[in-house]
Amino acid sequence: LVGITAGCASMAPQYAVLTGFIAGMLIVPSTRLLLYCKVDDVVGAIPVHGIGGAWGTLAAGVFYQGDLFNSDRIMTQLVGVGAGFVWAFFGSLVLFHLVNLAIGMRVDSEHEQRGLDFTEHHEVGYPEFHQLTQSFK
Repeated sequence: LVGITAGCASMAPQYAVLTGFIAGMLIVPSTRLLLYCKVDDVVGAIPVHGIGGAWGTLAAGVFYQGDLFNSDRIMTQLVGVGAGFVWAFFGSLVLFHLVNLAIGMRVDSEHEQRGLDFTEHHEVGYPEFHQLTQSFK
């Protein structure tokens, strides 16, 4: 859905399907890359919305109905993707810095090690996952 949103009104159905398929295929390696880089993206927002959305925005220029692979349109879309990433990165950087100054971004070590579900609510969220991760230690 995220991949096709940008081009839904401007591309033929077969290119919409192709765009969605490619966006879906990009999610798996993107998720693995984040895990490798030790980026904590619990809900998968970066692969789905960042990578899938960037591809969908680019695909809106690549597969524009009646004007496929127009380099000017593709460059315009690339500039848009770049502007979106710059805005999101620096906006988040400023916001996170302000939050860190005001209340801090991390919990103490005990909360982090035991998990916030347990230390805040006295229960283990996703116990099957907790058991699985304990078996890897």
